[in-house]
Amino acid sequence: MRRVYLRSRLAGLAVGLALVLALAATSTALAASSSVSAASNGDIVWSGTVPLTSDFKVLPGQTLTIEAGTTIQVACNCGIYVQGPGNGQPAASLAANGTSGNPI
Repeated sequence: MRRVYLRSRLAGLAVGLALVLALAATSTALAASSSVSAASNGDIVWSGTVPLTSDFKVLPGQTLTIEAGTTIQVACNCGIYVQGPGNGQPAASLAANGTSGNPI
């Protein structure tokens, strides 16, 4: 009985590992088409295709810059929150650099 349980358990772990690897490959494919960078001062720059899978908060003192031509793929009922001042830091800010010829 113990051997059957162990085999069953190992088969379940193998299936779980296969799912994790498949999800990692999907995440890598999404990440390969996007560019999210952070400066040493905490500012964030988005360009390319950026998947938004949960709420994104821009903290006090930070700036989120969205470059012209960026596509934001919203995969949830979520948003981008630009927070006000706090803890002696200035309010967060958003710089959306789209143009009529190269929108966001």
